[in-house]
Amino acid sequence: MRSLHLLAFCGLPLALACPSKPFKADIRADTNRDGRVDLEGSSDTKDKTRWTENREVLLDKNLDDCHDASDNIQRSPDYLATLKTVPVPTLPENAKGTVAVPDATQRKLVRIFQKQGKDWVYIDNYHTFSQRELQAGLDLGIDARNTRRPKSRDTRNPERWDGRVTVRFTIQVGSTKSSDTVMLRVAPVLTHHHLQTVEQVLTVQDVSNPYLDDFANILDSITKAAGLKKDIGFFLMDGKRLDKWAQDFVEPGYASMPGPNGTVSIRILIRCPRAHTAQEGGQHLFLYFRKAGVGAVQHLGAPSPDIDAGGNIEAIPPYTFKGKIWRAGRLIVGQHGSKYHHILSYLEAQESQKPLRLDTDWLAVGHVDEFLQFIPANNARGWVAVISDPILAIKILENAKKAGHGSLPAISRKNDTRWPRCCEMPECDQPVNSITVNQLLSNNRLMKLNKRCDAKIKSNIETLRKEVGLTDEDIIRIPALFIENGPSEPDGPGEPEVGAFFPAVINNLVLTGYNTCIAPYPWGPSVGGEDIFAETISHKYAEVGMKIEFIDDWDTHHRLQGGVHCGTNSFRSMSAPWW
Repeated sequence: MRSLHLLAFCGLPLALACPSKPFKADIRADTNRDGRVDLEGSSDTKDKTRWTENREVLLDKNLDDCHDASDNIQRSPDYLATLKTVPVPTLPENAKGTVAVPDATQRKLVRIFQKQGKDWVYIDNYHTFSQRELQAGLDLGIDARNTRRPKSRDTRNPERWDGRVTVRFTIQVGSTKSSDTVMLRVAPVLTHHHLQTVEQVLTVQDVSNPYLDDFANILDSITKAAGLKKDIGFFLMDGKRLDKWAQDFVEPGYASMPGPNGTVSIRILIRCPRAHTAQEGGQHLFLYFRKAGVGAVQHLGAPSPDIDAGGNIEAIPPYTFKGKIWRAGRLIVGQHGSKYHHILSYLEAQESQKPLRLDTDWLAVGHVDEFLQFIPANNARGWVAVISDPILAIKILENAKKAGHGSLPAISRKNDTRWPRCCEMPECDQPVNSITVNQLLSNNRLMKLNKRCDAKIKSNIETLRKEVGLTDEDIIRIPALFIENGPSEPDGPGEPEVGAFFPAVINNLVLTGYNTCIAPYPWGPSVGGEDIFAETISHKYAEVGMKIEFIDDWDTHHRLQGGVHCGTNSFRSMSAPWW
């Protein structure tokens, strides 16, 4: 805030040199984030001209309803951040005022409105407020036309913006001016973590594909039995080349700010620019899902086939470590050597969930959700990390062999089933249920491969130990085996990339708030009519208060190198404050 000093000119009567009563411009926002603007006291005046992580008002965005922010009509006033000016009742008749954004880039990216009765009227930098309006105090609202944006070499993307905007309020009487400023910042786009309650489950439905149609119907039945009231939301294929991987072409996110009646939130669907058939899936976000309260954003560029998928973005739930509080959790993204997720820079620009990079280059698809997840738990943290453990899987198979079950099929699925696509092992030429437990354990190449996978997983977990403070008590290990899915270098030598041998149970949908996970049925060896993998995994999840509901995804997702998590998505609660 600038102090106003009124000076009397020598030789002129003081009454002619300046107004009879001094005045001061004073504009305020919800600096202390209590959901209201304080004009009576000073709670919203401290440090109002600068933005810090722990102070200053949040500015939410208005990207919903067919890109609401592309014009200057206010359709969603609930998403306005409040600005108010302190009334100045003693102003003379010739007083006038302006509310402007001096920076040209910032001006293009925000909209300011004045409340006039029931309407909100757009205000530009040149709008003049009257004496009467200034005396009463201005009731204003501000929103953004975009989110925080990183620098991009793709000219189709919006220009870089860190989300900060300075608003200047000026009162002028004759040649005397008084100005005041307040800084705001657009709220970050956050991605969901698994402590946030599920509100709706999403998947892809294709009536022309009986497997996928049946999967969608069973999924709907399981969610309703778990207690969800809202029907499943469908991305309809309708004969088009729509990506069946509902997790991969979109990452549901949200933005929120304090409001007078609690948190004000908008859902933000982040398009993930995967190649292949994801084009139409991403277009669905803008054509059918964007509406009042639901916006969509994209960060364009040349996508890679798999690394740029939503399944390669997961969130660690909120935690505190080394004095740092991660109130909205923290992101993890998979990295393939020197290649990283295309929208990593966009996620980093939000600043609140600083992404951790994990090594997923050893996986054929290369997503973090192939070996790691986080689920709610009845422990001190409120959550645990779940990891795939090949050594545990081998141990369970060895115990089955010792108990006299070595001649049982390693895969208990009996119907006409094909191996996962791109499977490179010699066994992939045989029927899936023809391989016994003994044969599996005697396959030295497969055992060596899984020991290498175990080392890769342990290396990633070590990163989480250092960055998150995970201990052994914070980790649940579930059995999983991996199989060759081709070389890492198509035209040369290299360690083979891998995919799931059994359907990857870890690739499941977490129904937070309903203590349920919907997981691929693993089809492990059946002893006494019980799948020994399914039994072990169910017990481990039950120890932390989660129930596993299994669903057959062999022909819908597993055979195509995916799982239940890959083929589903979810909208979650946005009510928890991150500030």
